Amino acid sequence: MTIHRIAPRSAEITLQAEELAAWGIRSQPFSMTHGGGMRLLHDLFALLAQTCGLRREGNYILVRYRPFRQGGCRILAEFTRVPSARLYRFDTADDLLDAINGIPIIRRSEYFTTNGAVIHPFEDKFFMYIPQTLSLSEHDKAIFSEYAVLSGD
Repeated sequence: MTIHRIAPRSAEITLQAEELAAWGIRSQPFSMTHGGGMRLLHDLFALLAQTCGLRREGNYILVRYRPFRQGGCRILAEFTRVPSARLYRFDTADDLLDAINGIPIIRRSEYFTTNGAVIHPFEDKFFMYIPQTLSLSEHDKAIFSEYAVLSGD
C-alpha cells in the first residue's frame, strides 16, 4: 500500500490485489458500503489521519475508486467542509438520461470527456460528479438540482 498526499485536502492510496484480499475483497468492482469495503474505508480513513493529517471530523469526503486490470486499485480521497452541489444521485438510469437530455445538445459532449462528469453505478443507483473545472449554466443547475446530494442526504 502506498499513500501520497497530492494536495492540501486530498490523498491517493494504491492497493495491490493481495492487500485487498486481506480485507476480504477478492473481486472488482466491490461495494464500499458492505463488508470488507466498509472495513477498508474505515481503516484507510484512520491511516489518512495518521499519515497525512486528513481527518473525517466535520468534513465531507469524495472517494473515487479506480480498479486496476491486473487487480488492486487506486483510491482518491478529497476532504472538504462544503457539501457538494456537484454530486448528484439518480435512482434509475432513466432519471440520469432524462437529466442529461435536458442539457443542450451542443454542450452535452463535454460531460463525457476525460475532464467531464464522472458517472458511477453503485448498487441500484447512479452517482454523477461534475468537477469545478466545468461551468454549469443556471439552466444546467436547475435541471440537476432535483438530484443534488447535499448535507441532508
